[in-house]
Amino acid sequence: MKPQDNKGSHNYVAVFPLLEHNRKFRKLSKEFVAMTMNWKRMLLMLLSLTILIYSLPNIVFGEEKSSVKSIYSSNTAVGSGLTEESIVREAQRSLDRAINVLNIVATLLGVLVGVLTLIFVLGSAWGFLEFRKVSKLREQMEKYRDEARKAVEEVREEAEKVKPIVERIKKTEEEVNNLRKEITPSLITEALSEALKKKLDKYGEKIRLLELFGIPLKFEDYYNRGIEFYFKGKYEEALESFNKVIELKPDFAKAWFNKSVILGKLARYNEALEACDKAIQLSPDFAEAWNNKGAILGELGKYKEALEAINKAIELKPDYPDAWYNKACIYSLKGDRGNALKHLSKAIELNPEYKELAKKDEDFKILWDDEEFKNITT
Repeated sequence: MKPQDNKGSHNYVAVFPLLEHNRKFRKLSKEFVAMTMNWKRMLLMLLSLTILIYSLPNIVFGEEKSSVKSIYSSNTAVGSGLTEESIVREAQRSLDRAINVLNIVATLLGVLVGVLTLIFVLGSAWGFLEFRKVSKLREQMEKYRDEARKAVEEVREEAEKVKPIVERIKKTEEEVNNLRKEITPSLITEALSEALKKKLDKYGEKIRLLELFGIPLKFEDYYNRGIEFYFKGKYEEALESFNKVIELKPDFAKAWFNKSVILGKLARYNEALEACDKAIQLSPDFAEAWNNKGAILGELGKYKEALEAINKAIELKPDYPDAWYNKACIYSLKGDRGNALKHLSKAIELNPEYKELAKKDEDFKILWDDEEFKNITT
């Protein structure tokens, strides 16, 4: 029995190291599996990062595009509060953001290519990754990186082209602001100095440039443009401008008055009367509007109502030569020689320029051969 025990003892001693190695192997196997799982998680994370980076341009530029669209669509709405300065600043910021985002994308793609290269080396060594898959993914990332870098350069080039335009818009906007301060909204029945006419011409050029770049104009711009068109004899364009003023500022009595004068020039007397009544409704003490109403009623042959309106204008503004002149016109059209000459004399006293005008005015045709008329207008 002893030899048998000795044999058994010898076998135990021989097997023990094998069991020990087995335990170590199993431990290493568990660590290996755990490490493998970590690599899988890492790969999933990196793949997620890849998808995120690949999607980043669409996400950022998609939102940017939507944001810009929202800005410019709201720009067309009346009372949006968007000014020329804010549009220019937003355009500049958009360019800067585009360059920054493309730089970030190009950098991240470059980093990702490096990470994928490391994964490729380690993965291939450990046998976790297939060469073709990693190689293809790396090629795609390199392509995206190169495209992003190219896009950065293209945007920079375009930004350089746009900057002079942006600067020109800024300068034009500053000039328009200064002209707005210099030019006080006037009535188109008022005489304009040559200096003011030149300013209006310059104003018109500047606001046309702003329009060219899609920058919304203010109601003052349309108002002064209407004045400019009127004195150039462009009545339809002037009417369109004042309609725009009224659209932006419907309670602006001067705009309604100017509209009525233009409609009168276009022989659209009923519309002119409506516009004039609106001006009076907004500003009951508007002497010029009452006078113009009288002139329009005179054109419509409503002499009684015309005199009532003109008398109201004189009541509000006794030294108003236009009203006295129109009153003389109405009496002349009625055939009332005495009152026509009396009120014409008053108009000339207040404004001697009416001497020459009366000689050519068809309203006084029946008096042109009258000696007293000749004396008054000499």
